[in-house]
Amino acid sequence: MRERRRKTLKMPEVIGLTERDAQVMLANQGFRSARVRFVRSYETVGEVIGQTPMQGQIVDASADVEIRVAQRSFVRFLPQIYQQDDALGQHFLREYLWVFQHLFASITDSLEDTHTFYDPRETREDFLPWLASWVALTLDVDWEESKKRKLIRSAAENYRRRGTRKAIEDVLHIFLDKQVRIEENAWPYPGFCIGVTSSIGEDSIVLPKIDLDHCFMVHIPIAPDEITEEMVVKVHNIINLEKPAHTMYFLQFQLLEKRAAPQVFMQIGVSSLGVPDLRYDRGLSE
Repeated sequence: MRERRRKTLKMPEVIGLTERDAQVMLANQGFRSARVRFVRSYETVGEVIGQTPMQGQIVDASADVEIRVAQRSFVRFLPQIYQQDDALGQHFLREYLWVFQHLFASITDSLEDTHTFYDPRETREDFLPWLASWVALTLDVDWEESKKRKLIRSAAENYRRRGTRKAIEDVLHIFLDKQVRIEENAWPYPGFCIGVTSSIGEDSIVLPKIDLDHCFMVHIPIAPDEITEEMVVKVHNIINLEKPAHTMYFLQFQLLEKRAAPQVFMQIGVSSLGVPDLRYDRGLSE
């Protein structure tokens, strides 16, 4: 079996940047988060003064990256006798205190970034359901992260237009990445009612009484064979959450080709009712 080719990257220069900017640059280049090591220095606190690997080296994308960041040691708060290096220039207490300084830094960094928790564009992925609860939005665990963020961002604005054609189109557009069109006061089949003067044609189907004032059609530009049943269920759930409660709708997908004549899909006794072949026009109503 041929060995899988590994992805290699060119190491950028991060010396001189702040720790945060260095991490962003490395992430944009395709590297994992770098390991941070505090180093006593009189450079600006938080500035990167060293890196491993060095700039320009070609390394594996999964390689460990370390950045050395200028920092003031906690040892400076101790009496002078504890701040002196030993005869070899080593300082055990300073190196020991770096451990606690890293722990405290992780806490203070989180506090400084508290504002990002409330921004759907920046908050951590595991915070998205919590943030969605603030706007009474329930997220499907199977949705892509980018779609979750877009839905949360647009939730407050959509609530002002909830129940309108525009609101439903916008939410479906975010979820499907397709421009959905809603046709109001429309229904694909005329239908007929037993006991009422009516005619049965090839394009008729047995339906309850249809009030076009409370109906609409959702046209989705996706072929039937390109959408899964699970996706259809999710689309139905979204529409039911957004539409007015007294309305009913018909979900219609893109035609694959023009059909010559309606095909029979249901038989009652010896009589047949014709509707478009499901291979060409897949419609779902609710």
